Amino acid sequence: MKMYVLVFLSLILLSCSEHEEQVMVPDKDWTQENSSDMNTTFVAEEEDEIDLFVKRHEDWKMTKTGTGLRHFIYKKQRHCKNWRISDG
Repeated sequence: MKMYVLVFLSLILLSCSEHEEQVMVPDKDWTQENSSDMNTTFVAEEEDEIDLFVKRHEDWKMTKTGTGLRHFIYKKQRHCKNWRISDG
């Protein structure tokens, strides 16, 4: 029983230590233009990654829309009321 009390008191004493809370201080030199430039860089890097992926899969006939979305139709289906799974 004394052991439990000792452990309990130790936990209380250790948990009561003071920790300084880190506060994020905004960079006053950072502007909206900096954010825009950073986003432009991220978009360009992502575009490069997508281009490399598409080059590795040249057999995929990717279509790129005006907004930059790329898509690939794996298998065209005719629209019908009753969908069935075929073995082909």
